Amino acid sequence: MHYEAIPSAVLRFRHDGCRPKFRKNTLVNPLYGGQNLVFRLAFPDDTKWAVRMPIHLPVASAISLIGEENALLRRLEESGFAWAPKLVGEELNCENPVGFPFTVYRWIPGMPLQWNDCIPSKREDRDKVIKQLAHILVSLISCTGKLGHGDLAAQNIIVDHSLNITGSARPRKFCEHNIILKLIKLYSHSDLDYREQVIEAAVSKGAFSLLAKTFPQGELLDLDFEIEIQRFLSGLVGQRSGLTEEDLLRYL
Repeated sequence: MHYEAIPSAVLRFRHDGCRPKFRKNTLVNPLYGGQNLVFRLAFPDDTKWAVRMPIHLPVASAISLIGEENALLRRLEESGFAWAPKLVGEELNCENPVGFPFTVYRWIPGMPLQWNDCIPSKREDRDKVIKQLAHILVSLISCTGKLGHGDLAAQNIIVDHSLNITGSARPRKFCEHNIILKLIKLYSHSDLDYREQVIEAAVSKGAFSLLAKTFPQGELLDLDFEIEIQRFLSGLVGQRSGLTEEDLLRYL
């Protein structure tokens, strides 16, 4: 693959002949997303693009993956959902200067969210992020009639210096559910404690079914907290979370 040819390969997505340059040394040190490399480009008019290229995949699989992800992004844009990456264009073949399929997005300003036991240090900052995530989920449900099932790991959430979420670093996945209207009512309730709902989601495999049966007043139906908590704490996510049974019970 010829990464140095990326500026030439993306010229067809602009019609003014303007040529971009690599920024932040991403030609030498591209951003690494586990299964993708991301290169940052900027044009003289300050337009910024991200070029995302799958790795560890044969060409046919890369083409299939890019096609599926971008079809989803187009559906999200048509629905009015504002938080997904904005698609500029795609190459679904190897007949380009780079020699491999890739996708071009508008660059999302900001930085990956840092989230652990110490950062953010202030309770109000943590609440701010959680409430924004809840708002984004409501927007996804309202726009598409579907539920997000992507990875909400901190590194996939882009924020500014004031912890305002500016976008997602990867496309979302969603599927049909029959509990959408109940969830909209639940998440929109003015007295909802988002922290409690997030903890409930963390400890239950049937998280969304549970949320749909959870009234705003906090009444829970048919849930054995002891079993759910132990199941969560014994799993990989629970072990890495640093949470204790006492931490979880504080909100349940």
